Amino acid sequence: MSAASAPASASIQPSSRRPRRLRRVLLANLFLSLGLALSLFVMALYLSSRHYLVLHTPSAACRPLSEKTQRLLTELSEDLHLYALVRPGHPAAGPLRRLLELYASASPYVHVELVDPDRELAVVEQLEGRYSPPAGEVVVAAQGNASRAIAADELLLEEEGEEAGAVRWFRGESLVSAAIYDLLQPTPQQVSFLQGHGERSPFDFSASGFSSVADLLRQDNLGVETLFLPDAKAVPPQTALLVVAGPTSPLSRQELVLVRDYLSRKGRMLVLLDALASSGLEPLLREWGVALDQDAVIDPAHSLDGRDLHVVDYAPVHPVTESLASLQTVLNFPRSVRAANPEPAPDDPVATPLLLSAATAWADVHPLDPSPRFNAQADLPGPVPLALAIERGMHPGLRAEMRPTRLVVVGDSDFAANASLRAANATFFLNAVNWLVDRPDHLGIPASPLPPPAASLSAAGLRWLALWLVAGLPAGTALVCLLPRVFRRRGRRTR
Repeated sequence: MSAASAPASASIQPSSRRPRRLRRVLLANLFLSLGLALSLFVMALYLSSRHYLVLHTPSAACRPLSEKTQRLLTELSEDLHLYALVRPGHPAAGPLRRLLELYASASPYVHVELVDPDRELAVVEQLEGRYSPPAGEVVVAAQGNASRAIAADELLLEEEGEEAGAVRWFRGESLVSAAIYDLLQPTPQQVSFLQGHGERSPFDFSASGFSSVADLLRQDNLGVETLFLPDAKAVPPQTALLVVAGPTSPLSRQELVLVRDYLSRKGRMLVLLDALASSGLEPLLREWGVALDQDAVIDPAHSLDGRDLHVVDYAPVHPVTESLASLQTVLNFPRSVRAANPEPAPDDPVATPLLLSAATAWADVHPLDPSPRFNAQADLPGPVPLALAIERGMHPGLRAEMRPTRLVVVGDSDFAANASLRAANATFFLNAVNWLVDRPDHLGIPASPLPPPAASLSAAGLRWLALWLVAGLPAGTALVCLLPRVFRRRGRRTR
């Protein structure tokens, strides 16, 4: 009996070992699959951090780089480094990070490094030793040993509204591209502000001053200085642009001769003339095809206090206004600025309207009337031109050989004052300046509104999220794969 049972037990033993081997093979295969999946996950993270694809969305905060910035980046032939020494909690940190990623993806010469000034002290110290940026949170553009710094707070513009700072505009692309342009064109052009007749000063920090405009010009790599003609005896030859901003008393006859001589030498001039003020420039501007009347443009349908004028109609084909289509420029009690010759001769100056009032506006010849009404016999009906671009000397086929004389005349100077320098006003002013000084690739980059603040995680929340992604997610996957095996064992035991 025992001899007969021995072969039977021997025949059963190999069959009992097969399920164990199969389970071991399956378990080894499971852990091998999990390890392979984790390896692929880590490799994907590494590759995505080094080689990424940026997809543009229609959101204003995530809009692609402008054509002018892309053309500027094509001029790079050496490595350019963009360092963002900005804390993660700064309001401009998120838009700035996305913007710098666009720069890095647009050119292989652009290298971006985001630095937390509170944690990466060694990197901050190294950058300070090499480039000496100003204190605080800054963005540094560096090429070789040359560098330009942008304060993080300068990346934001606040729009005046019902609540202070209710709307913020992000102008990072304009400032970063300007810094890159500065590195490619290190010698700044000079902008001279005429003084001595009540003009607004670039060194006046009051609400009516032009110090904010002067800062914008310096950030655009333009030199800023004042000019007092009786002392200078002439407009200096290195003056790339002469600015006459809101004179309240007329220029003398000798000063007009000097300004006329400057324009005859292919000069460039930006003239901002307020209503009810006599500058003495009226006869000279008439020679250049500009007609100025003693009036003020009124439009109750596009005004909040009766004196301001909200402009949304622009010349669509002119470089000064092509980027303002979706923005609103606000003038304060402006005067009309009309073309004196609607059909100029071939050698006459060509005047192009830049800003136009709505059809509901009119140029009132009695603007101080407390109850203004349109007088069809005396007033000019809308749309009324509020700014003109004048050009003479540009002939087809001779664009490279001849430098034209250019002027921009605006019927208001208050729009560029410190208290009124909103996003669209600043863009219009800078566009006019850059067109006048022949920088077509440097104008037309408007600011964009910041998106609503998004929900953010605290440091502890970020640690828990990282722990879940690194350990919790793989462990959960393994648990789901092991649960069927556990249930099968329990089923066998119950049998």
